[in-house]
Parts: sequence; structure tokens; C-alpha cells
Amino acid sequence: MILRRQPSRRETATRPPRIDLIVAGCRMELGIGDHLLDPPFGLYRSPANAALQLDFVLDVREALDVLPDGADAAAPPGVRRRNGRITARGAGYRVELNPTAARGRATIAPGTRFHRVLLQLVLTEWLAPRGGLLVHGCGLAVGGRSWLFIGPSGAGKSTVAELAGLPVLSDETCVVRLEPGDGVELAGTPIGISTAAGPLPLAGIFWLEQAPADELVPLPPAQALARLMTQVVAAGRQDTELAPLLETAVAALDRIPMRTLRFTRSRRFVDVLGLYAEA
Repeated sequence: MILRRQPSRRETATRPPRIDLIVAGCRMELGIGDHLLDPPFGLYRSPANAALQLDFVLDVREALDVLPDGADAAAPPGVRRRNGRITARGAGYRVELNPTAARGRATIAPGTRFHRVLLQLVLTEWLAPRGGLLVHGCGLAVGGRSWLFIGPSGAGKSTVAELAGLPVLSDETCVVRLEPGDGVELAGTPIGISTAAGPLPLAGIFWLEQAPADELVPLPPAQALARLMTQVVAAGRQDTELAPLLETAVAALDRIPMRTLRFTRSRRFVDVLGLYAEA
């Protein structure tokens, strides 16, 4: 944890603006201009406080030497882990993180939103040893609890967010975190559409499949784990480095079993889940 000090006058004149965020319990200072932040970031901002204890500090600057170009823009990011440090490079950004020191530096193409990728890297590293997962999925708030919908691209996560008529934790990336006892919480992130930050107790995890009728189908535990792990943000981890993420995923599914939600891309799925919650 980092105790922030007051910057000198010289530092104030040269350093980028500082923005305090709290995402799923992670208190971070993001050095980035307001002009790069999407509206959902407003839900996660905390008032500037010189004595705030921070979990991570990430400085972001804009530079022309990382502009996306042609084929590189479609390439997956390259993530390397060496000597306790993490470096990542993609079309339009590069970053170096030092998880032990809880600090990082990044460069992004001017006027772009690549800081969202950087935020994913920071959150993944911070959550892994704390019983948390960053998951590609849609989280909805309902009656003081939450539902998580996951599936491959095109399965209908954004459609679920649009049709449900419920507060959206995120339609793109959520945080699943184990709580003391038998609880699991779901929190939103400013990545994607977000109208509520959470966290809220997680009441259901659903694998989305489009079908002619709306229904819930049980999933065997091994199949549920395999499907969940396809949607966990691993941030460049090799198979031998996935142990903490697998451990958290197994524990989460033991507490909240996953079911397949076959749905017709209509709002009828809300009624199906309402009956499931009452059962």
C-alpha cells in the first residue's frame, strides 16, 4: 500500500493530472487526462485526498511513437513476465508494471482509450492474490443482489444488458471476488457500459446460449469451470501460472454453481431467472 505525498510545485507543473479510482476495492491513482475518460469512470472516482492510501499508482502519457498501424492493430497484446515485472505492448500502447512496488508506467497513442487495457492488467494483478477474478461478462444488479452472464463473443452479453431494464455493473468486464465465509461478490468496472459500481452479493452465474426457448439448464462442475476460465482475464499468464486464478474460480463455482441460460434474445429471460431465484 502506498501513502501518497503532496507533489512539489515543479512536479505539479510537469506531471499529468491525477485521478483517484476505487474499482472492486482497489484504490488506484491514475495519471491521465480527463479527456481520455469515458463516462462510466465517473462512478468510480473518489475525491482527491493527499493522505489517501493507494493500492496502485499508474502513470499514463500520450506519445506519437505508439500510434496503431495497419496489421499491428489487430494483433493480440504481447505480455511478458520477468523478474517480478510485467511488460505489455500492443498496437497503440505499451506498459511496464511492478506489482511488488504497486506502480506502473504506460504510454498510449494520443486521444485513444487504450488505458482500458492497462486497467485490466492492473486489476488482474491486484486481484489474483486476493481471491478475485476479472471476468469478461455482463453483470446486472437486481434486488440488492447480482447476476453474472458470460459467454463467447456474440453470445448476447450486451443484449442482456440492454433488454433487462436493470442497473448494469458492466456489460463487458466485471470482478468476481470471494468473501469471508461462503459469500461471493460481483463488482462493476468502468470498462464498457456501467450504471452501478457495486459490489453486490452474487446470486447466479449464467452461461449464455441463444435458443428458440428461454430455459435454465444445469452444468456439470468440470464443464462450468472450463467455461468460466475461458472468460477470465489471465493477463498473459502461462498455464503454469494460472494456479491462483483456478483456485478462485473453483471456490466461486462451489459457492455459486453455474447454469446455462438458453434465451431468445428477448426480456423473457428475466422472468425465468426470477423463478430460479425464488426456487
